[in-house]
Amino acid sequence: MKTCLSLLLLFSSLNAFAVSGSGSGVRGGGKGVVCRDAAQNVLSVELLDLWEARTLRNRTVQLSDAPVEEQVRAAIQRFAGAVSAGFDNEELAKLLRESTPQIYNRGADIFFGKGSASMLKRLRDVAFAPTDDAMEEAWPSKCALEQVAAYSNGAILLNQDLFEKMNPTNQAALIVHEAVYSLHLLEHMHAPNSVRARRAVGYVFSGGNFDAVPDSTVAHYNCTDLEDKAPSNYFTVYKDPDTGAPMGAIFDGFDETPMGYFPGKVRDFNDLARSFDTVLSDAQCSLFKDSETFWIAQLPNKGPVDFDRRPSLVGRCDHGKLAVFFARDGSIGLEDTDKLVPMACTFHPGR
Repeated sequence: MKTCLSLLLLFSSLNAFAVSGSGSGVRGGGKGVVCRDAAQNVLSVELLDLWEARTLRNRTVQLSDAPVEEQVRAAIQRFAGAVSAGFDNEELAKLLRESTPQIYNRGADIFFGKGSASMLKRLRDVAFAPTDDAMEEAWPSKCALEQVAAYSNGAILLNQDLFEKMNPTNQAALIVHEAVYSLHLLEHMHAPNSVRARRAVGYVFSGGNFDAVPDSTVAHYNCTDLEDKAPSNYFTVYKDPDTGAPMGAIFDGFDETPMGYFPGKVRDFNDLARSFDTVLSDAQCSLFKDSETFWIAQLPNKGPVDFDRRPSLVGRCDHGKLAVFFARDGSIGLEDTDKLVPMACTFHPGR
């Protein structure tokens, strides 16, 4: 079911960019940090995505004087691995890796007079009402957040005056933001806010890539949600092909959108010397009492788009048999087992 859903979302997105004005009326768009002088003349405009990347995430944004379209296309290519099909479907994973840049490039085309160019309206001497989907954390006290672009009824409304005050990299980042968020995640994935999209844009314009995870030739455990609720939870722990250490990757999971897997070393809360071969096996039960709940692994919140929550795998043994649960919020108390989602974990030896 998950594979079919991924395919449907993929091709509905590809088709949607060929249709002008097909939006639902839900507003989204990109905001900028706008600094003005005493006479209200604009001194500078920086896309919120890049300001947050620099200031809140300590990233180094890679500014460039290269043509805007060249920067847009290069950034979009770094999103190639951002949408995951799951661990073992190599054919679909290949399709998504090839198609994700196509999806975003079609969204960006409208800014360069291509594709459904009528979806873009460049306006001057205007101010847009601020959208309520940004969930901003902070901005400079001497500047203001202003709406540079807004998505409404299937069209992008662009404040051309503010856009022209941006440097080429910020212009490119705004275009990528609109292609990724407004025209894809908001319109077709129903993302409730732009937080993840902004973090992804800031990550990519700081030189980051959404690299592909190891394929099924690498030994791994695949854990899936037994409750099969939407969205289902997928947690894969795989063996690092270079070091042999346990590694973790979360796919669609509890997250708001399917964008981005987030790799990181599996954290062992008990500081026990567990090997990859025992991290999700009944061998864990030799270390704990029956009915005792314990942490197995937690995904660090320092992935490409940075988790606010730290999803974890939790174990509990019953007569020597390991039961595995998924904690959507890593801060959940171990005693709150009624809030944990039961998981089924299967070992795949690779090949």
